[in-house]
Amino acid sequence: MTKRKALVVGATGLIGKELVKLLVDCPQYEHVEIWVRTSSRIEHQKLRERIINFDTLQDIKIEAPFNDVFCCLGTTIKKARTKDQFKKVDLQYPLELARLAKNNATDHFLVVSAIGANPESPVFYNKVKGKLERDLQALSLPRLSIFRPSFYWGNGRNSGLEKGSELLLCPL
Repeated sequence: MTKRKALVVGATGLIGKELVKLLVDCPQYEHVEIWVRTSSRIEHQKLRERIINFDTLQDIKIEAPFNDVFCCLGTTIKKARTKDQFKKVDLQYPLELARLAKNNATDHFLVVSAIGANPESPVFYNKVKGKLERDLQALSLPRLSIFRPSFYWGNGRNSGLEKGSELLLCPL
């Protein structure tokens, strides 16, 4: 069996951090790369960290092809402060990443969206997530997986929860 290579973007967030742990422990993956704004301080022999400016995603060169690109990018309106900043993180960056993955012959693009995602939703958050899903499908990626967690909590950056708590995905 050929060993796989993965890229995780959004590796310092709640879901991304847990995903990285799973991937580096998975024998099917020989290499895991994470793209972050600031150091994650995660260390593992299979892991390579690359600090990037997400505003220049379209200019980034992928040094080695990845089998799987995981997009765990996401923010909240409160953290983003404006709707435009929210759309940049939750719509623009993931679309740029998907285009980059497609142009670099990635086999599988996997993205975290949200339950209720709908481009016609009157709820801004769900509308943005719906537009992301619609636009990703229009890219005709070789393989696309969209995950729609409903509600989750855990020990993410600035979550305010106790250290050591674990990610919990909870259907409503």
